[in-house]
Amino acid sequence: KVELNTLSKTYSIIRLKSETMGARSTKAKILRWLVFMGGVSALISGIGSLIMNFWRMGECSTNSACKWHQGMPWTYHSYVAFPLAVLIFAVLSLLVVLVVIIIVLVELCTPRVKLNVRVMWSVVILLIVSGVLFLITWILYIIWSDYQGGYPAFSFWFWVMANINLFLSAPVYRLAMKWDEQRGTKRGFR
Repeated sequence: KVELNTLSKTYSIIRLKSETMGARSTKAKILRWLVFMGGVSALISGIGSLIMNFWRMGECSTNSACKWHQGMPWTYHSYVAFPLAVLIFAVLSLLVVLVVIIIVLVELCTPRVKLNVRVMWSVVILLIVSGVLFLITWILYIIWSDYQGGYPAFSFWFWVMANINLFLSAPVYRLAMKWDEQRGTKRGFR
């Protein structure tokens, strides 16, 4: 009986620790899922915009009505200058977003007792970097697009929404970090 009681108490303690020693609170996990979904949304929007924009570029290459780089003689004779810049920044921004999605998903699926502050700050920095890359991408695109048709294409607004999404995700993730830090301090993880 004594041994059974001891085993029962030990099991109860282990179970209690497994339930309460996680450094992440439920509300912090919810915020992380929001960041994850925001990243997936930005990735899909970015890929969709890229496909639509370069399809439009192909359209303009065969349509004399499109005003290719009007007023910009330094790119007028080289049709690849702006499209190539847009493509490079778009691909870079999408790759950074993909890295963020993977890190956040791994974080959510891997229970940790101690906080990995370096990884969490990396996510915040990567979100800001991807937001800046998206910003540069659509600024370049709107210059290129305006000279083609006088107004940005419909897909441009998907890019803008993805950009806003990423910039908003950074403070949301930082708030999740703050809640993790508070929980970690309370439970003696820090």
